[in-house]
Amino acid sequence: MQHTENILLVDDNPVNNQLIATYLLPCGYTIQIAENGRDGLRLAKENKPDLILLDIMMPDMDGYEVCRLLRDNPVTADIPILFITADASPENHLRAFSIGGNDFITKPIYEMVLLARIDNLIKLYNSQKRVEKLNKYYELSQKISLTGYWSYKKLSGKESLFHCSQQLRNLLHLQDDQIALLTPENFLSLFIENCNDRERVSKSWIKAELEGCDFKELINCRICGEKKNIRLWAQFSEVNEVSSAFGSVQDVTGLMGIIYEEFRLANKLAYTDRYNSMVESGTQLAHELNQPLASIALNVNATKLFLENDSFDKEEFFEIIKDVESEVMRAKEVVERMRSVANRKPLQVEEFDIHDLIKRTSAIFTQDFNANNITLVENYTGDLCLISGDKDAVQQVMVNIIRNAYESLRESVQDRKTIVLSLLESSGMVSFSVVDNGPGISGVIKDTLFFPFVTTKSDNLGLGLAVCKSIVSRLGGKIEVLPVVKNAGVGFCVSLPKEYVAS
Repeated sequence: MQHTENILLVDDNPVNNQLIATYLLPCGYTIQIAENGRDGLRLAKENKPDLILLDIMMPDMDGYEVCRLLRDNPVTADIPILFITADASPENHLRAFSIGGNDFITKPIYEMVLLARIDNLIKLYNSQKRVEKLNKYYELSQKISLTGYWSYKKLSGKESLFHCSQQLRNLLHLQDDQIALLTPENFLSLFIENCNDRERVSKSWIKAELEGCDFKELINCRICGEKKNIRLWAQFSEVNEVSSAFGSVQDVTGLMGIIYEEFRLANKLAYTDRYNSMVESGTQLAHELNQPLASIALNVNATKLFLENDSFDKEEFFEIIKDVESEVMRAKEVVERMRSVANRKPLQVEEFDIHDLIKRTSAIFTQDFNANNITLVENYTGDLCLISGDKDAVQQVMVNIIRNAYESLRESVQDRKTIVLSLLESSGMVSFSVVDNGPGISGVIKDTLFFPFVTTKSDNLGLGLAVCKSIVSRLGGKIEVLPVVKNAGVGFCVSLPKEYVAS
């Protein structure tokens, strides 16, 4: 998702500003930079950004003072503020929140963490705006819609007269003989008898009656055993020994339910987005790093055995070192690729040989295939086959699909375990497929394989194929499950255009 929000960065450190800009600009954010607090206050007032990134330690005016002045100004009071601090102490964090900060991030700043915090704050801010809009509708509804009205008049030494509309009679289930006995005091008691805030509301009513002023309250109560939110308004006066009162009653239970649901959904959305982002990125990263780290661990153990032997083959020892270096570089590439996916950066389109990419990708699993007696069958010629696209993204798809095949066979006890890699060219398209002869999958799961969190493995969250589908779709291709013999493995086919066309 490309963002369009405007972010104000207030920091006196040009290096830090440059770093943050490289994180935010590829995501579509517009950035303004202020190198001191006074310029930050001016830009915030003039442009009202969607979010402010505010450094704490600055000369002349620190971030705390800037935040306080922003909150005191009605124009900037509601702008979300994300503090940037090198001090992770609880005292500083508490101070940041107490003066109006919405969140904080500690240095050194990690790209994925910063983007997640910013996205979360902007979504919360937008949710609050929706709630404010609902509140305006609520205020307007009070002016044009009443559940019912009532009036009371009492002449000195004469009988009092209480009157209420039919809507109010229906709400309170009142009969004529009950209405005739009502006074303002026992009328109020119909609403506050089961109210937790009874004493305060009653005092407010008496004060309004004695001073001849308006009474306005939103009361949470029970009417005929049913929970209600009642907006009660009354106006009292006494002229020439005539006491009078009139007012309205509005049942806003439904409207308050909408407002509550909006708050609940906003909070749930913020929590779910942050949780899913953490789970998806963390799990996928662990998923990708597991292979090179396991290989490094095996090579380290082999190195220990060599060192325990007084006479060892130096050439073989250096081969192990080269393998470790290769796996370290592979782990680094995984991290960079994950950062690219998380940032949704534009695809890096280039021309490359897909035959060579398949060969290099399958070579990553050579040690694992040998250790688990898995035979790799390469069903393609190896001739040059050039396509345009994002080579790293295509390789990530290949790695995920080959790993799925490997994991389905790893625990299998069958005699011959085989994975077949195939490549097929057609008019304007190239398709590569991965087929294993493992235990297969059920038809029920097959229909949802590309959904997030769908998996046949108890130790996997099921994100690999969902990520593959997302990448292939961005490249203008498609991925599908191949029809194979029941209980005799599973296959996946990825079809990509030879010439990538941006959508």
